[in-house]
Amino acid sequence: MLGFHSTVSRRDFMKGLGLIGSGLGATAVIAPVFHDIDELVSAAPMVHKWPWWVKENEINNPTVEIDWGKASRFDSRHMQQCSWQGVKEIEAAMNLRDGPGTFAKLTKDAADRKQKGLVSGDPWYDIRNKALTGGDIPSQPEL
Repeated sequence: MLGFHSTVSRRDFMKGLGLIGSGLGATAVIAPVFHDIDELVSAAPMVHKWPWWVKENEINNPTVEIDWGKASRFDSRHMQQCSWQGVKEIEAAMNLRDGPGTFAKLTKDAADRKQKGLVSGDPWYDIRNKALTGGDIPSQPEL
């Protein structure tokens, strides 16, 4: 029966506790202590492995000075590339950007060019070319 039980003396048990305690104490001294998540993130190594000549800047800290008083937001509703815009929206945007009556003037000029090109036989304005170029969006004015 003596082979089934391990006997540890009180002295050996206390030595083991001391070794475990000193090991945890040394680990606590060596390991960094983080008070909040910001310290943890800032202590993390770089995510990107850039070459030696590339400097990694802080976020929102550009390398050139920006005069934020002169910066303004761009209203992307006035872009003619937007597919949702119709004639009314394009007219309003052009008149707002270039002055009142700009859209009507450009539309009239485009219609005059088209008419003159059809009459004079200009290859850019013949029926075949107009069918190919105007077949995609017939509701858009030709400017």
